Amino acid sequence: MNEEDEEFERIKRRIELETLPLINFTKQKEWVGLTEDDRVLIKHDANFNQFMTAGEYADRVQQLTEARLKDLNT
Repeated sequence: MNEEDEEFERIKRRIELETLPLINFTKQKEWVGLTEDDRVLIKHDANFNQFMTAGEYADRVQQLTEARLKDLNT
């Protein structure tokens, strides 16, 4: 690579760096997961009964889990 090519690469790299979007480096809130108590309450609140299929119960547990995580992390 000759001097001209090196200068071209330096300019090209500078342009690439200048056109990168700005990144927000502010500290983000730490993720909060479920406690064992949360897990037990979710299973209880899902109210499994003999008329539910396993899929229905799984869907209900998933909905309650998502809602609890949203509460904890927003």
